[in-house]
Amino acid sequence: MLYLFAAFLLFIFSSCQKDDLTVDSPPSDGEDSTQYIYSGDGSTIIPAAKGNYWVYVDSAFDDSTVSVQFDTLLITGCDTLNNTKVWLPTYDSYVSFYLQPNFYLRNDSVFIMGATNLPNSYMEQLRFIPPPPDTVWYNVWFGDVGTNAWCIKKDEIFATPASNFNGYGYYSIRADLRKWDIVIIVPEVGIVGFFSVQEDSNGQEVYLRKIRLVSYHIERRTN
Repeated sequence: MLYLFAAFLLFIFSSCQKDDLTVDSPPSDGEDSTQYIYSGDGSTIIPAAKGNYWVYVDSAFDDSTVSVQFDTLLITGCDTLNNTKVWLPTYDSYVSFYLQPNFYLRNDSVFIMGATNLPNSYMEQLRFIPPPPDTVWYNVWFGDVGTNAWCIKKDEIFATPASNFNGYGYYSIRADLRKWDIVIIVPEVGIVGFFSVQEDSNGQEVYLRKIRLVSYHIERRTN
């Protein structure tokens, strides 16, 4: 009964509240982040260790219908590819937060080791840089052809069932002219929010998906 009551409260929170996220349309351009990528403040964007997990409430919107479920991001272990230690995450839903099939941390930034067409060959692809030191949009060289990504620092409160986080990195990832994803990252905590946004026929921004952190468990923090 307690679990059902908690689930009901999360449903109310995720689907009926006035959303506090300011949706910024991706910019046409941004500052060059090439030099900035490797000069973070030492914070771990996504604390990585076996057994770390993050639980989310996931609301999907389809016309007037809202479906709600719980998702879990779990680090099950690690592997070595191209002499690099990579972390292996699993997910409960199709949303992988752009961390598939693995991720690793270097100089405060998050990368994946993507497979190539050659056997036992992998290519490094950047995913997330630390939140910028100022409130200026920065380009993120995402590594996927046809995908553009930008990030900016937000000195605002981002509310989740887990906590109200003061200040975060706002990452806008776009592979479609009318649809993009927003990833919210709080350093030393990890991904606390994920949103899919689309422009309708009238040019209005509508949510396709809202995902917010419910709880998390961090055993230890490893760079």
